[in-house]
Amino acid sequence: MKNRLFRIVLLALVACSCALMSSAHSKLSPNAQLSLLQKQAARYDSNGKRVNALDANPSIRLVVEVDSQDAASTYAQIREAGATVLSKLGHQAVISIPADKVDALVAIEGVTKVDATSKGELKTDVSLVETGVSLIDGTIPGLEEVYTGKGVTICVVDAGFDFQHPAFKDADGNSRLRCVYLPGNDSGRKFIVEDDEAGTIEYPGSVFDTPELIATLTTDAEDFTHGTHTAGIAAGTRSPLGFGGMAPDADIVLVSVVGERDANEIAFQFVAHYAQQIEGPVVLSASMNSHEGPHNGTGTMPELIDELSHHVIPVFSVGNEGDKTLHIYKAFDEENSSLKAFLPRPFPFFDEQGNISRSIDSALCGYSRNALSENDTLSVQIGMLNRSSDEIVWQTAPLTITPSQEEVYIEILSDDDEILGEYMHGGLVFIYGNVIDGKLELHTIVNGILDRRWPFFISLSSSSPIEMDLWETSERFDAFDNMEGYTYGDSDISCGDWTSTPNVISVGDYVANTTKRDYTGNVSDVSGNYTLNNISLSSSHGVSINGVAQPTVAAPGTNIVSSLNHYNCYQEIAEWMQWQGYPYGALSGTSMSCPTVSGIIALWLQADSTLTLDDIKEVLAATSRNDEFTVDDPIRWGYGKIDAAAGIEYIKKATTAVNSIECDEPAVDSDLWFDILGRSYNSKPTAPGIYINSGKKYIIK
Repeated sequence: MKNRLFRIVLLALVACSCALMSSAHSKLSPNAQLSLLQKQAARYDSNGKRVNALDANPSIRLVVEVDSQDAASTYAQIREAGATVLSKLGHQAVISIPADKVDALVAIEGVTKVDATSKGELKTDVSLVETGVSLIDGTIPGLEEVYTGKGVTICVVDAGFDFQHPAFKDADGNSRLRCVYLPGNDSGRKFIVEDDEAGTIEYPGSVFDTPELIATLTTDAEDFTHGTHTAGIAAGTRSPLGFGGMAPDADIVLVSVVGERDANEIAFQFVAHYAQQIEGPVVLSASMNSHEGPHNGTGTMPELIDELSHHVIPVFSVGNEGDKTLHIYKAFDEENSSLKAFLPRPFPFFDEQGNISRSIDSALCGYSRNALSENDTLSVQIGMLNRSSDEIVWQTAPLTITPSQEEVYIEILSDDDEILGEYMHGGLVFIYGNVIDGKLELHTIVNGILDRRWPFFISLSSSSPIEMDLWETSERFDAFDNMEGYTYGDSDISCGDWTSTPNVISVGDYVANTTKRDYTGNVSDVSGNYTLNNISLSSSHGVSINGVAQPTVAAPGTNIVSSLNHYNCYQEIAEWMQWQGYPYGALSGTSMSCPTVSGIIALWLQADSTLTLDDIKEVLAATSRNDEFTVDDPIRWGYGKIDAAAGIEYIKKATTAVNSIECDEPAVDSDLWFDILGRSYNSKPTAPGIYINSGKKYIIK
C-alpha cells in the first residue's frame, strides 16, 4: 500500500494538450480528454517534487464509434490518421493512436464519438445448497437428469488466475480450460478477426487454446486472487472437501484484464468474437462494474454490453457500494441554487521516515439529466476546509460553464499555487464539456499528499433548471461526508453505470453464511456483521436514470469458499483448506454472487440451449424465491433469490408467461399496491413490473 501511495501521478498541461483544447470537438468526450492528459502526466515523488516527465507524445487507447454508412472508408481514414484498430464489436472499436493525432481522428466525418476506455472495479459449499443446485447436480442419487453445465461455455473476465489450479481440471487431471486470452502476453497464438468494415484486426496479446499452450501458463498476477475465486464459483471442479462451482462440467474460458483500464472493452469484444467461433451457448461472467458514466444506458460500456448480449448471456456484478454515500442528486432552480459537498477524506499512511502523511486520491464525475438551453449556466469551485475552525483556507475562482463552451479545462498544481502549496503536494484538474446530446458532463480529480487532514469540497451553483447527478468514482466509504451546510451523499443509485442497460443480468449479494474461513484454516464467526438470509448492506442497488432497476436477481455472495491463487498465498495452507496443495478460502461481495448466477444459468442452458436473455429473465421472474426479506426491500432484490432447481422445472415444463406469479391472491379488502419505488396504486397495475400487495410480492408480466 505504501509503495502505491508513493507513486502519485498528477496531471500536467503540456503543449500538445493545449493544442487539443483549443480545437476540441464535441464528439471527443471530456473523459477522453482526461485520459489523454493522464497519459501526458508528470510524476511526483513522495515529497511532492516533480521528477521526470513522461513521454510527451504517448500512444493512447480510445473507444471510437463509427457511423454504419460507409464504415469501411471511415476505418481506412482512421488508420491513415495513425491509429491501429485493436478490437471491434458492432459500431464500437478500440484503437491505439499517438496523442498528437487525436485531432485528426476527431475530424473524420464518419467518427461519431471518441471516448475513454472504461475502468472497471472488480466487485462454494453453502451456495450449492442455498441456491438449489445440489438438488439437480447429481448430489442426490437416482435423478433421471443431472445438470452440471455440460455443453455450455462460461467466459470469466477477471484478473488473478491460477491457471493450473485443480479447480480447473477434470478427474483425469486434464485442464478444463478451453481458451485463455491474455491481452498483454504475446507468447501464445494471435487472435485475428476479419471484419467487413474494419478489415483485418489483430487483437493485442494472444490466446492459449491448446493443451500444450495452456500447460505453459502459471498466473497472470501473483499478487491477486480474484479471478481464481470467481471462476471457481462459476465452474470449479468439485473437490473432495465439498468445495466447487455451480457448473463443474462447463467449458471454461478465462480472459485477463490485468493492467491498464483499456483492457475491458477489448476483453468483452474478444468474448463476443470467440463465442461466434465455437458451438453451444456462452455465458459471460464479469464481476466488475463502474460509476464512471451517466447511468442512463447511453455510456460507452452499456452500449457495448447491448451488442455483446446478441452473442452471449451477459452477467455482471451490480457493485459493492450499497452502504456508501457516493451519489448526490440535485435539482437546481432559482429558489434552490447551490450545493456544497465534501470529497473523500485524506487517507493516512506512514511515509519513508515513519511520519504520518495523508493521501487524497479522489475522482468525481457528474452528468446532467437534461440538456442545457442557451441561457443555462453552472458555476463550479473546489476548496479546502479547516474542519477545526470551519474556515475555507483555499478555494479556486468560480468557473462558469455555458452551453456555448464545448470543453473547459483547468489545472492547478501546488508547485504553482503558493497558498495550496502550504497544505499539500499535488494538484487538481477540472474538465467540463457538453456531450453530444447537449447534456453536461464534468470530471474532477484531486490527487496528492496533504500536510493536514483537511477535506476538499466541491461547490456548484445555478439558478437554471439543471438536474445533476454526481458520483465519487474512487468508491471511498466516506465520500460526501455529513456536515451542516454540506450535502450528504446517498446510496440511492449505488448500482453501476455498466448495468444501466436492460440487456444484462445484474446480480446482488445476500448472506447465506456467517462463518468466514481463510486458507490458513482460521475460522471466525462474523454473524455480528450480517443478518442471515438478508441482503448484504454493501450490495448495490437503485433505479438508473433511464428506469432500469438493479439488481436483476440476488444470490449468495457473503463468505463464499472457492479456489484461490496459490501464488498469492504467503502463509502455510491448512490441510483442510486445500486440494492437491492448492488453496481455498472465503471472500465476499457481489463479485462472488455474480459467478453463482452465471454458473446456474449454464445449468439452465444445458437443459435448453436455445434460451435467450429474455427467456432467462422470464425464468428468473417466475422462479426466484421470495420471503419476508425480499418483500420488505424489493428494490435491493430484483426478482428475489435465484433458485436453480425451480428454474429447471420451469424450463422443463416450458410454461408460458403468466400474468402474476409467486404469491397467493391478494386480500379481498386490500386494493392498495406498491411498486419497487414505493409509489402506490389504488387498483392492480397493468404495467409490467414488480409490485407489493398485502405484504406479498407479485410480478406482473
